[in-house]
Amino acid sequence: ALLLPPLAAIFTRIFFKAAAKKKFFNPLDNSGRICYNYVVKAKKPYSFLAHERGIYIHKEVLKMAKLAEKYEAVVVFSLKKDEEQIKALTAKFTDLIKANGTLADVDEWGKRKLAYEINYESEGYYVLFHFESQPDFPAELERVLNITDGVLRFIVVLAQEGKH
Repeated sequence: ALLLPPLAAIFTRIFFKAAAKKKFFNPLDNSGRICYNYVVKAKKPYSFLAHERGIYIHKEVLKMAKLAEKYEAVVVFSLKKDEEQIKALTAKFTDLIKANGTLADVDEWGKRKLAYEINYESEGYYVLFHFESQPDFPAELERVLNITDGVLRFIVVLAQEGKH
């Protein structure tokens, strides 16, 4: 039910002209209201309803329907850098995430022993970021993490439901 207004706005904006030709699914009925009875009460997604009625929906529109997802990123910084440089790197990634989404939490785990040596280092500084962004941002974050000096390892994953 929370995604209905954004979905309606997306469909209306992109397919207003095409909907007039009756080739595409228009989520607004004749009175301008959202097709509440079909989607919410029947608990069916837009794509199922459109398919059921023989109406075509572009795959790009279905991808656009996901406006924001929750992610977690764990970054291991090299201890060859001093504390000030590690804090600066943490601030850099915090600002990058805030610029492209909403940062929920930054959890600094601190200095920990690695399971195996990476670049002849046996310890690293761990930082966990919880954030919400559009689905295309994590790839950009991974690209920046990959080219940044001082980052030993990182992983960016979708957050599990119910956590943060």
